[in-house]
Amino acid sequence: WAVQPRATNLALFGLWGSSATDVWAVGEGGVILRWHGTSWEPLPVDFGCTQNLNLFSVWGSAPDDVWLAGATATESDCATLLHWDGRQLNPMRGLPHSLTAIWGTPPSSGQKGQIFVAGREGIILNQSYGDGK
Repeated sequence: WAVQPRATNLALFGLWGSSATDVWAVGEGGVILRWHGTSWEPLPVDFGCTQNLNLFSVWGSAPDDVWLAGATATESDCATLLHWDGRQLNPMRGLPHSLTAIWGTPPSSGQKGQIFVAGREGIILNQSYGDGK
């Protein structure tokens, strides 16, 4: 095991990568880190509510299709599901404030992708996404 350079002192809860040079880590306080093969880069999160947000899980189908799920300490309008489209993080609003896991299938020829999220109190949600081209 090789110790990686530390980019935060906050707890990390989830990891996912599309390759050895594209790995994502998420955690406490809404921290998002991205590995580019030599160092961890913090991604700025600027959509409000990050002080109460913990990100627990991350899943993607490609470097430009990454989903992050989290929970807030209180119910609010905070986004607890984020989507990276290759350029920016897009908050998905109107979801429960307590998402702790995510998994999905990518869009493919003729079929939309599927995202599944789970959280506290046994909640499981799913949604189609992408255009299936």
